Amino acid sequence: MGGFLDGTYPESAEFVLKSTVEAEASTTKQEYVMNYDYIMWRRSDRLLRGWIVGTLSEEVLGLVVGLKTSAAVWKALSEYFARNTKDREFFLMQKMHLHSKQNYKTIKDYIKGFKEICDELDAIGKSMEDQ
Repeated sequence: MGGFLDGTYPESAEFVLKSTVEAEASTTKQEYVMNYDYIMWRRSDRLLRGWIVGTLSEEVLGLVVGLKTSAAVWKALSEYFARNTKDREFFLMQKMHLHSKQNYKTIKDYIKGFKEICDELDAIGKSMEDQ
């Protein structure tokens, strides 16, 4: 399903040109017909889009209303959360720099607070190993 989201499994043409040879008249008849691959692609894409949209809160749902494909929904969500991730990373890095053992009664509490910040950074894909 990842191919739908990142565009590596692109949308097929909705119609394809079908050629039919008419033996009696020695002519070729051409007409556009619905593409079966498009029908299957569209069905799978709608299912995936429904799964994604079904997991969203009302607050975030407004970002994707009217988007027609799962790739468009995924891109909108990625861009929205990427901005929030940068803000969150900045906040957590400030919190890390201000983290002081003088604010804690025991070394255990100090280490616990430090680990919580590290875990939050890791949750947004910015582990302390990256720093």
